[in-house]
Amino acid sequence: MILLNIYGKIEETIISKKLGIGLLNLREDWVEVFVDDMKEEMLLRKNDIKKYNKYDGYTLKQYKPLDIVKDNGWSKEGYLTEDQALRIISQNLIGIEVVNFKNSFIKYKNPYLDSPTCEKNYAHKFINFIGSIQSGFKDGNVIINQIPFVTYSSDDIHNKPLILNFTFNKQDLKRFENYNENCIKSITNIGKLIDDFILTEKDFWLIDYIVNTLFEGDEYNSYYIFKIMSLIEMLLINPKNNGKTFGELENKLPMFILGEEFSDGDKLAFTSIVRRLRNKIGHGDYNGIQKILNEYRDRMIPNYNYDEFEYSIENWNYLSISITLKEILNNIIYLMLTNRKRLKKIQYAN
Repeated sequence: MILLNIYGKIEETIISKKLGIGLLNLREDWVEVFVDDMKEEMLLRKNDIKKYNKYDGYTLKQYKPLDIVKDNGWSKEGYLTEDQALRIISQNLIGIEVVNFKNSFIKYKNPYLDSPTCEKNYAHKFINFIGSIQSGFKDGNVIINQIPFVTYSSDDIHNKPLILNFTFNKQDLKRFENYNENCIKSITNIGKLIDDFILTEKDFWLIDYIVNTLFEGDEYNSYYIFKIMSLIEMLLINPKNNGKTFGELENKLPMFILGEEFSDGDKLAFTSIVRRLRNKIGHGDYNGIQKILNEYRDRMIPNYNYDEFEYSIENWNYLSISITLKEILNNIIYLMLTNRKRLKKIQYAN
């Protein structure tokens, strides 16, 4: 079960028909499970209060299930025990899962179930994917508010439960009016774009490949750069050119660098640097990697103020490059989902 930071009673809502993924409240057999998890969360919070409140500047407070229920208007009962309040909260939790596997394209991966027991939950990978690409949707028509994030995954048995931590209180409800409604609209809007894109089995495998690649590790390092560059090349490089990227990448990638801080010369220089860096990483040429990172520092961020107590200079460079590459990838995926003909035209151009 994967829970999101949105709450309340909802009808089962399909996000993507092609992937069979939807939003829903907990089934009754899960309700008591999450009551126990929230009790554990309160015990851990009690320990954190003892641990941190002795330091100046820390004022952690215990979660108050009765207030959460009252503030959100989830019960009209005049008196509730704490256990009753936790049960009501559990009934208002919203999860994401594959609700219609039988009619989904996911059956191409496995005819028996959507998430084999030794694999990560597919719905978790999906919500991570659409959360990861949301910055590419800049016009506000698709992402109305933001994509909600995961607060609990039954796969992550070693992580602390954070269910109560993200529930709304009175002040939150005023500040984030219509948050739940807009989050759900945003998810379903992207889900429709994905459904419109998946017309064939080949389309499914492309989406599935991106979903899985973006889920596996998000630490900004050399591997991350290699991974993101591989996705960019997959979507931009003409497959008829036998994988040759020199010149072609320089012609295509700069049009997806949308930041105003980049001049045309900067865009071309950045593209040349990351193309060569990707090749050096792929061949394990650690001496060549350091030379290109030095070139990146001198050309792209000569006046950057490094805090070496946070990261080494090498990792600051990886971080800077990765953030730009991720934004470029998001812009490409946005075009893929909204105007696949135009992206295909760019890809097959020389």
